Amino acid sequence: MKQGLVRIGLLAMMVSACGGGAEFSDEAEIGSVLVESLGCVACHGAPNGVGPSWDGVWGTVRNLSDGSTVVFDGAYVRASISRPEEQTVKGFDLVMPAFSLDEVDLDAIVAFLEESS
Repeated sequence: MKQGLVRIGLLAMMVSACGGGAEFSDEAEIGSVLVESLGCVACHGAPNGVGPSWDGVWGTVRNLSDGSTVVFDGAYVRASISRPEEQTVKGFDLVMPAFSLDEVDLDAIVAFLEESS
């Protein structure tokens, strides 16, 4: 827990020093830095990427490879980060590694994805 808070503090200072974006909350700005630094945007940040795009999907229904569906929301994002093998989006191979992030980091990533949709 302490490590996550220290990292969030450092990221907050970086965001503040760079002027931050007026369009996002401070928490979402930190989430933006996290998804960049963790490499998430390499697969999810563009259409036709290795992973499903995040663009404009908040609150929409995702079709999963097992035939079920799930709403793209905070619970889905959290589960997908920590246990990606449980909810693979239809049409995509499971190549995403599982991440073990603390609640502060997860909250920041969820805030970024929600606010950027």
